[in-house]
Amino acid sequence: MAGIPKLMMAEAATFPELTRFYYEEVVTRGHRLMAGVIERGIKNGEFRPVNVMVAAKLAMSPLMHAVVARHAFGSCMPEAFDVKTYLDTHIDLYLHGIAKQ
Repeated sequence: MAGIPKLMMAEAATFPELTRFYYEEVVTRGHRLMAGVIERGIKNGEFRPVNVMVAAKLAMSPLMHAVVARHAFGSCMPEAFDVKTYLDTHIDLYLHGIAKQ
């Protein structure tokens, strides 16, 4: 499963219909889910008002990066690729940037 995003990016020009399907059925669903979380946080006063769809995409981008980096470079990274630490740090940085002061 981890290789699918990498494959989609590599073969996007060769298989545009498949790429479109993947984007609409997988990527945009994740963005909508995250947008809903952010919208609820704004309504509840936990987050400051932001462009919800852009914030959702920015929240999800490191997940894609982690999958691709681990799959493509994990075996040759001398420090290894600690996905948990990477994502924990991303969540911490993201939330402190979006949290209402």
